[in-house]
Amino acid sequence: MNRSPRWKSSLEAYAHTELRELAFKTQTAINAALTLLRSESLREMPFSLVGSRDIVVPAEAVLFFQGAGLVFRERKLPYPEGTVRAIGYPTDFIEVRPPYTQVKEVEIKDGDDAT
Repeated sequence: MNRSPRWKSSLEAYAHTELRELAFKTQTAINAALTLLRSESLREMPFSLVGSRDIVVPAEAVLFFQGAGLVFRERKLPYPEGTVRAIGYPTDFIEVRPPYTQVKEVEIKDGDDAT
């Protein structure tokens, strides 16, 4: 893909239906995906690392990973916006925004509301 879409500023700016979780089977595969995230086309795109081998990305980014020949399982996020924090999915959610120096950890505590 030669042209990068205009990415929104953060994953929170996307509806849950506009996001995909990509699960990579091996450490080598996730390393290749993380390298791709530093490419010209994706470096401005917000993404989240979930666990050790999963990444949440905007749905329009999936084609970039497929085009690079990466093998992964793709799935829609299971919960609509507003319920993600309430049920604690994902509990180890880390959002990384370019230039990769701003890392925001979201801690889910009992009693937190969904807003």
